[in-house]
This record gives sequence, structure tokens and C-alpha cells, in this order.
Amino acid sequence: MNALEILFSKRYIIKDREKELYYQIKDEAGKYKAFLSEKLGYHIIVTPYLIKLEKTMTK
Repeated sequence: MNALEILFSKRYIIKDREKELYYQIKDEAGKYKAFLSEKLGYHIIVTPYLIKLEKTMTK
């Protein structure tokens, strides 16, 4: 599974629970950021503790 599929299936990745997956998705997040926001209306939120995929409100 690639990073995008994992984020859609889990919605968030907690660093303490899935450290390898957290770093894999953090490294690949830049590739998908524009596509997710422009085409699908999602934002990737990356913090030191978790990575979260969040749906944004559209007008």
C-alpha cells in the first residue's frame, strides 16, 4: 500500500504506535499535498506526534 491509501484507510497515524509508518508517510506527504487539497479537498496535518488527513470545508 502506498502512503495515500494508508491515510485514507486510517485517517491518522500516531507516531508512538506506528513509528515506521509515521516516517514513511511524513517523507511522502509533500508529493500528495497539492493533489489532496486541490482535487479532493483534504489537508494533511503533520505534527511531531501524528499525521492526520482532514476534509476541508468548501464553499
